Amino acid sequence: MAIRADYHMHSDHSGDSKAPMELMIERAIKCGLSDICFTEHHDIDFVYSEPGSEGMFELNIPKYRADYLRIAPQYADKISAVPNGIDLSPAETPVSGSERAMHRVISIGGGMPRKQI
Repeated sequence: MAIRADYHMHSDHSGDSKAPMELMIERAIKCGLSDICFTEHHDIDFVYSEPGSEGMFELNIPKYRADYLRIAPQYADKISAVPNGIDLSPAETPVSGSERAMHRVISIGGGMPRKQI
């Protein structure tokens, strides 16, 4: 079965990616994905261990939202949906036994409407 969607993508708005949103959307289209979702990191309690990395997981929400609203509509005729959200990850998550690290993704304004099929 082919993968048709990716609902956990970090762009250059997250500290662990350097890829611009435009490039990620274009690559998703080229790979045949019908849906994608940007879920940028916003980990205000993250413990930074390397000098110079402070703040890399603190999302500039107004800039993220402005870039999203500028970029996503340009691809409305090429991809079904490009919602967006924020990946809120706890700084310390116990992972023992059957426990698993959990992330909570929240929407900050929905996304582009899905094309009619």
